[in-house]
Amino acid sequence: MSDAQPHIPDAPHRDQGTALWPITDAILGSEHPKTLARQARLANWTGNTAGDAAAARDQFAALLPRYERVLHPDHHDVLQTRYELARWTGEAGDPAAARDQLATLLPLYEHTMGAQHPGTVLVRYQLAHWTGEAGDPAAARDQLAALLPAYEQFFGAGHEAALVMRYHLARWTEKAGDTTAARDQLTALIPAIESMSTGPSGRARTSPASAERPPAASRTQGLTPREREIARLAASGMSNRQIAQELVLSARTVDNHLARVFSKLGISSREGLPAALSSDRPEV
Repeated sequence: MSDAQPHIPDAPHRDQGTALWPITDAILGSEHPKTLARQARLANWTGNTAGDAAAARDQFAALLPRYERVLHPDHHDVLQTRYELARWTGEAGDPAAARDQLATLLPLYEHTMGAQHPGTVLVRYQLAHWTGEAGDPAAARDQLAALLPAYEQFFGAGHEAALVMRYHLARWTEKAGDTTAARDQLTALIPAIESMSTGPSGRARTSPASAERPPAASRTQGLTPREREIARLAASGMSNRQIAQELVLSARTVDNHLARVFSKLGISSREGLPAALSSDRPEV
């Protein structure tokens, strides 16, 4: 039997989830890890699906002290909640606050996860992004320049994720006022983009992204059943720690599975999972 398609609830489903909170609280308790995990998923659904970034920010802001009371401040779920709070703070229109929150969070990720962990790399990317959006394009440029080697090491220099990183580096370089360097950076991207536009046989492909990212259906077919299961749980909003508890795995095992999933699907973070998995439908 085919695996079920990942389900990302729309606003009515979100509202149904909210209505179930009192029942969950009564059965498990308002600060039970599973209760908190469901509320974190609901907050992400509020932002990603219902499009209400401010509400998602407020939900994570209310959730964070409850997580901190239940778990250690360095616990993965606490760090993930702080990351989501910063991200939705920026999306809600306060890039300076998002930048400051991520700047405080980054050393904790580096200490807990390691400097080369995909989660740490993602925090560094978000920090650069919101630094630029907060009005400091030169700092954003410098942060992305320092981050690029980690992307190229993790994905490969010719991978789309690394090329997108190089594009953003050029963009912030231009915004920082160095149009000549930005032009040179974009010019250096042309051969890589052209190689993505034509396959090894030299025949044109449908889009530049298809060189490193084959059609979504073929990408998902390359996932193992366990990788697909973990990817779908991550796409639903569960943190790595929550997935580990759900599947009775170690958090490190989940981390490693997701790193392989990102590489196979040609994405750089869990935020790209819903779209990447959307074509993975059961046959009828």
